[in-house]
Amino acid sequence: MDETGLLEQIDFSYINDLLSDIFPSGAITFQDMLDKIMKGDMEFSISYLWEAVKNALSQGFLESKNIFLAVLAIGIFGALLTNVTELLENKQVTEFAGYFILLLLAIILFKSFNLSIEIAMDATGKIVDFMKVFIPAYSLSMCFLAGTVTAYSYYQLAFFIIYGVECVLVSIFIPLCQCYAFLTVMNGVSGNKRFEGIIKLLDKVIKGGIKAASFLTIGSSMIHSMLTPAIDNFNTKLVQKSVGMIPGLGDVSDSMTEVFFGSALLIKNSIGVVALIILIVICLFPLMKLFCIGGALKLAGALVGIFGEKKQVQFIDQMGNGTFHMFQITLCTMVMFFISIALIAGVTFGGM
Repeated sequence: MDETGLLEQIDFSYINDLLSDIFPSGAITFQDMLDKIMKGDMEFSISYLWEAVKNALSQGFLESKNIFLAVLAIGIFGALLTNVTELLENKQVTEFAGYFILLLLAIILFKSFNLSIEIAMDATGKIVDFMKVFIPAYSLSMCFLAGTVTAYSYYQLAFFIIYGVECVLVSIFIPLCQCYAFLTVMNGVSGNKRFEGIIKLLDKVIKGGIKAASFLTIGSSMIHSMLTPAIDNFNTKLVQKSVGMIPGLGDVSDSMTEVFFGSALLIKNSIGVVALIILIVICLFPLMKLFCIGGALKLAGALVGIFGEKKQVQFIDQMGNGTFHMFQITLCTMVMFFISIALIAGVTFGGM
């Protein structure tokens, strides 16, 4: 059986339907990308990714430009207002002006953080939805090459990662990020450092939790990729050698087996490469947007620090950290699935 016959056994309709929803312009078709990859057209992948990078950078810049200008304008206006009110004898006016500027900053920063949450939630949802329709097709391609043990165990592992993403990253860490942002706003508006300890603790918990989730996923994928393919590879070679010992049938069996496993290996690895490209494209736009928003807040905070008050700078900087938490969660989600696909594609060789 050649590549065409094997491909007919795999249903990509659900993947195409989902991709048409994720990319309404129809720029991505799974079969078209798979055909180009199987023909060795890597220039298509590089050019496609390069165009995606340029578009993502331009969109990220547009998303962050207004936030940067708004925060910088409020910082400049606050510095001017503070200098003017300091000339007055009534100090309560100066305090009121300071609270007014902090409230304006809180509104802008909280809106930018809510935008970051929406971007991260949308990206993780698209990744999970794509993996849910991709895993059955990829597991079936592994059955042709690696065997049922590897395919079934990867099927379980992948859905375990999906469950972890939905229950841990989305249900726990994003609410923790929301608490971090809320306490940062309260700490900044109040003017004292009453919540500073809790904010630092949440920052460490979020960063440590993301690292732990990545470590556990990569570790589980590595253990899986070292054990189950070896079991299937041993069973496949045992059957192949047994058939090869039959007089008059051995040579024909070896030739047919080599053609079959060669075709299956090409299909499996090509499907894996296409999935990796799609994962990158899905995450590229939100990652660039989140990075640009976080970078804009950090840059605005650094510029405001030249002429503004220290508590305003700290307020802006901490909200920038909250945006980068969203960036890390989105990146972690992509990396977990990316590594699991790359590892299983690199170690399953079937009977070759």
